[in-house]
Amino acid sequence: STTPLDLYEVLEWLKEYSSSSENDSDDWRIRCTKNFSTTACALYQLSKEEIWPTERWRDALQAWSEAKLVKISWRYMAPVIAKAPDALFADCSRGIAWWLGAVANTSIKREYILFELIERILNQSDDDTLDEVKDPIIKAINHPIGIVVGAIFSLLKQKSIQDDEGLSDVIKPLLTYVSNTQIHKLVYGRVILASNAIYLFRVDPTWAQNHLLPLFDWSNSQSEALYAWKAFLWSPRLYWPLLQAIKVPYLQAVNYYEILGEHAAQYADLLTYSALENNSSIAIRDLTIAIRSLPKDGLNHSASTLSRAMEGAGNHKEAYWLNRVKPFFKTTWPKSLDLISSNISESFARLIIATGNEFPQAFKELKNWLVPIYHPNYIIHLLAKSQNCSIFPEEGLDFMDMIIAQELDFVPKDLEPCLSSIVDKNPNLNTDMRYLRLIAFVKRNN
Repeated sequence: STTPLDLYEVLEWLKEYSSSSENDSDDWRIRCTKNFSTTACALYQLSKEEIWPTERWRDALQAWSEAKLVKISWRYMAPVIAKAPDALFADCSRGIAWWLGAVANTSIKREYILFELIERILNQSDDDTLDEVKDPIIKAINHPIGIVVGAIFSLLKQKSIQDDEGLSDVIKPLLTYVSNTQIHKLVYGRVILASNAIYLFRVDPTWAQNHLLPLFDWSNSQSEALYAWKAFLWSPRLYWPLLQAIKVPYLQAVNYYEILGEHAAQYADLLTYSALENNSSIAIRDLTIAIRSLPKDGLNHSASTLSRAMEGAGNHKEAYWLNRVKPFFKTTWPKSLDLISSNISESFARLIIATGNEFPQAFKELKNWLVPIYHPNYIIHLLAKSQNCSIFPEEGLDFMDMIIAQELDFVPKDLEPCLSSIVDKNPNLNTDMRYLRLIAFVKRNN
């Protein structure tokens, strides 16, 4: 059905149709978007009569969360919603939270009302059982409590607060309340806190030390720590002052690698970058113990991280190999060749190629970790592009001999050009058994 246009008629219509029927949907949601003044005035008039049609408010809040209506809806309707009964907050908590999240991303007046409304959302009773969820981040950013805590950070980040400036007297009590692990329903707010850990630690390290960092401590609560680490690892960055402050639980997280789920890979990545950076904030021996304690999946991710780091070194690749990656292998990477896998082999093959003029030394250092790669197209392409076969023909031939499996049933596109480059540079290699095997393989499969 169609919503009336006249304000008086809209009022009567809302009283008669406080919700839309499943069999007869109407255009109220669209009308809230197109005719803000009429629909907002109608809801306001009903509120004065203590009539709060939940479903109509829910649709209106959704419409008002759109960018073009956020400011005007805040200006006129914030005082109305501030006086709404608890029943409306209970039934429309998600809609109100989304609206507050949109409001917090704009420049507004009467911030005190925003904080009052956020506090009301935080104080809502919650029937959520808080069972373990696969992705607490997604759950948190869609949960009313997570949404309003996110709104606080949206507001904070607009203000360009400086390091050590401290949280305001308005925000600090709210975040302290959220950090209280005795209040189970606020766990998704704590997920948002943990995802902003670096920001909080920079702005107010004292508050963070007392209220935020304990969330990461496995000995306080494994479930809280798991959520905190998953949140932090959602978008991890190396910020040494924070990592030093949570050094013990950071290193202990390796013992919980399996339950980190899809965030375990980011943990392995962060550990690896921590060791490559070799900052004195955490002793390299401690990072070494943690990395060597990673399960095979973690070592696969660590190897991939090393490869990406090496490939990202650009014009400084030789220096990066000598000063970062090579020392990592000397001190930190496990020594047992029982840990070899095809994934590690492929990552290290890419790493070796990326070292530029250090290719011979890198190959010598890591050749024992190389095993045949059954999808070597990209690796051989990288090798051809690097021109290492022309510059280092002996090592280039040995490298290809190690990664090209005898039983491979297709020829990598760049293999034959690489072999040609090798014998062009060093004709004596055309009788080498490795060359003969590879050229025979090319002819047999072409």
